This record gives sequence, structure tokens and C-alpha cells, in this order.
Amino acid sequence: MFRKVHTFVTLSQSDDVIIFLIHKGVVNDLDKVVLVADDNEGIIELLSTYLRKEGFEVVAACNGEEAMVQFRNCNPVLILLDIMMPVKDGLQVLREIRKESNTPIIMITAKNEDADMIMGLDIGADDYVIKPFSPGAVMARVKAVLRRIDVTEEQKKTLSRSPNWKLT
Repeated sequence: MFRKVHTFVTLSQSDDVIIFLIHKGVVNDLDKVVLVADDNEGIIELLSTYLRKEGFEVVAACNGEEAMVQFRNCNPVLILLDIMMPVKDGLQVLREIRKESNTPIIMITAKNEDADMIMGLDIGADDYVIKPFSPGAVMARVKAVLRRIDVTEEQKKTLSRSPNWKLT
């Protein structure tokens, strides 16, 4: 089955928000879509470049409200989420997503205090990366988080033979 996916990057200029359509295509449902939510266009572009090299489709959002819309529209396999964004901060977005989904979320933020990291992880983040960051290290974390949730068909067969386990 195929579905249409629109990838947006928004640029904030003063109080106006401009939305640019940067990619429109048909994406196979087996493809992996990652939502990158950050108010810094340079960070979105950098992470998008690395994610695409790893075979991911990228959907971008520049504020928390747009991140929620994109999350509901594209059903990402993982979210890279900044904390300090306009309209709705990343912690609010994290709380809202956790009410309806267990999609893996890696916080990528300049907030480097232990209390901030602990709060993000306690609310439901799967990992926490402090800016400035190494894009290669972020990709390694993305792969590690996805490895932990990726259950192969062979593993499903093995687990389904266990009398006390039920896979849905």
C-alpha cells in the first residue's frame, strides 16, 4: 500500500510563519519516516541530510503545534524533538504524544542541565542529546533506539510460540 507524504520546512520570520513544500512524493508504507521538530532551519537541514543518507524519509516541523500536526499526518517511526520551540514547547509535545503513542522520541536540545534531561526522560523521551551535537552520534542513537523496537518476523515466530505471550 502506498500513501502520499508531503514534507514541509517552515521558516519563521518575525511573527509570520512561511511554509515551503520541499518534497512531495509517494512513499511505500515500508519506508521509515522520521519527524524532525526544531525551530532552527540549519539543524533541520543537517539532520535531514544525515537521515536521508540512512534511507529515511524526513518530515519537518518548526514549532510544537506543527510537530503535532505532522505527527498525526505522517505516523513517523521516530521523532527528533527540540525542547525550546515557539507556539508549543517540546515538553508539551512530548506529553501529548505520550498520551496517544509510544513512538520513540529523542530530545535534541540546548538545555543541558541534569534536571532538564531527567524531566525529559521521565516524561517519556527515549534518549536525550545536547546541542551542539555530532550528527553521526545522533544517527547512531537513532539506529540504537529503532533496533530496540524492531522485532523481526523470526522473533515474532519465536515469541508467538511462548505460551504466556501474545503478539498483536
